[in-house]
Amino acid sequence: MVRSARVIKFIEGLTITSGELAGQPFKLRKWQKDFIRAIYDPVDEDGLRQVRTALLTMGRKNGKTTLAAALVLVHLVGPENEMRGQVYSAAADRKQSALIFEEAAAMVRADPELAAHLHILGSQKRIVHYPSGSFFVSIPAVERTTHGFNASFVVYDELAQAPNRKLFDVLTTSFGARAEPLTVVISTQSPDPHSIMSEIVDYGEKVRDGVIDDPSFVPATRP
Repeated sequence: MVRSARVIKFIEGLTITSGELAGQPFKLRKWQKDFIRAIYDPVDEDGLRQVRTALLTMGRKNGKTTLAAALVLVHLVGPENEMRGQVYSAAADRKQSALIFEEAAAMVRADPELAAHLHILGSQKRIVHYPSGSFFVSIPAVERTTHGFNASFVVYDELAQAPNRKLFDVLTTSFGARAEPLTVVISTQSPDPHSIMSEIVDYGEKVRDGVIDDPSFVPATRP
């Protein structure tokens, strides 16, 4: 089974926890599967995942929080889990940051097998996988952060709303000890042409249009 197929199978084994489809299995749409394949299938000459940064620009109310939470679990306890992994979700403020944690925690509680292997620390917005020594924690950009991260996977929700680029830079420069680090940005566009989100979108457009050859970057827009 190819790598993306394992990721898709894991996500579609999760349970939707809210809305009209609550209680039903997660069903990925075609564009979501295409995005996952673009991230996880390309490999370099050593057989390692080639993609290091993926950008998905999309409007509000399109299920980005649910997709982000599913990817968190993919890297925390799913097929992309690694020993002593450090999985982070980042957002502009505490309320937005808590959304991905709450969604991931709800998915865990809805699945007896996941619940048996993961420990949810609600007050810390943290989920721990003791067998591998891995953890997930959500971090708001407004919170003071210190260096010392050793991230394996970062998902940044609504980077367009970030007050500055400090948290993004701290997290994405902490990958040094990881063989296959990955950052996924899922956000609306930014009205500020000088923001970090606009900078990443501009770069992604150049990669998409072939102006820049960067196989480690996947730009995508929800159709």
